[in-house]
Amino acid sequence: MNTNNWIERTKLRHRMCLEWRSNGAAALAVSVPTGVPRNWTRWFQDPAVMLEGELAKLKNCLAVQSDVVPVAFPNFTAAVVVSLFGAEINFHENGPVYSPVFTDTADIDRLAVPPLDGGLMPQIERAIDYFRERVPDFVEVTPPYIHTPLNSAALLRGPGEFYADLCLEPQRAHRLLSIVTETAAGAATRLFDHLGRPPAPFTNWMGIHLGDLVHISDDCCVNLSPDFITTFDLDYVDILSTHLGTQFCTHYCVMPRQGDLAEHCLEPTCACAATQAICNQYSPEYFLEHYDRFENRLALISQVGFPGIPLGQSRQERLGRFRDAAEDFLDRFQGKSGLILTCGAPTVEEARDLYSIWDSLCPWPEEAG
Repeated sequence: MNTNNWIERTKLRHRMCLEWRSNGAAALAVSVPTGVPRNWTRWFQDPAVMLEGELAKLKNCLAVQSDVVPVAFPNFTAAVVVSLFGAEINFHENGPVYSPVFTDTADIDRLAVPPLDGGLMPQIERAIDYFRERVPDFVEVTPPYIHTPLNSAALLRGPGEFYADLCLEPQRAHRLLSIVTETAAGAATRLFDHLGRPPAPFTNWMGIHLGDLVHISDDCCVNLSPDFITTFDLDYVDILSTHLGTQFCTHYCVMPRQGDLAEHCLEPTCACAATQAICNQYSPEYFLEHYDRFENRLALISQVGFPGIPLGQSRQERLGRFRDAAEDFLDRFQGKSGLILTCGAPTVEEARDLYSIWDSLCPWPEEAG
């Protein structure tokens, strides 16, 4: 299959899953380690450092041709909005460290939306340009992470202090969230304008084509009660959705191996009109077991593959066990939709074989737009 046909087929499959019309099929995005480490000390200053890993990922993506859209991602972590407010961002070997800006709640009383051309915005726009000049035209350059106002506000105030503010200083917390929301909307709009495109259709950093949805990160929601998630998080996600004219696929981390599934986030997330899908570590099995809770409401991009499958000592053993798990799962998934899976393989060759097994078993309906 030529590159353009593969990309269009992949986008269609993703949309069919997310729009609840894949009828027993689930897209499978297979990744392969690149072996390129992140040099965090140079990360935000040198776009070549970012692009090196993206080009290695792209090479693997094109070699495997699973259900992944080729993308290049200038990763500025959670720094985009907080940098506009003057946040200091330092680095250790595992990534960025954010220093709170508003250490006194009285600082929030004097707060205003900052200029959108400050902070890291010049470096971000240079990185986007650098990427676009160096990747093929069929590769989508995706914008840096868009974070919920809750995430950015917690970094600006300091998470512990901010969570206390929600109880002790709710009016100031709401003021901070309102200003951060306006800033986030302005920053995202500026970046989409710089890319020369509207927010949607959108493909996220994983190469999952979200159609009319935009990927947004919301890790801090897991620290709040359901009522607080609605009041201090999702109400502002709704406002951000209105500003951008789009709905969201939301990421928040869960820890299935530790049994912390953050299930308290599901009910308020389902009630949020702006959120139509989630992207996290809920497993395909969890999705299947709770299908009545997700069906036609909250599609899932599962980031954990098929947990529990023994790895096996040889390539053939691993592929055999994967085939058994895939056959069993797809048999029980008949007639269902709403699911995209991701998994990893140690080499390009094994990734191809793994995806070939899945694609031979996965019962796609007629792939029409």
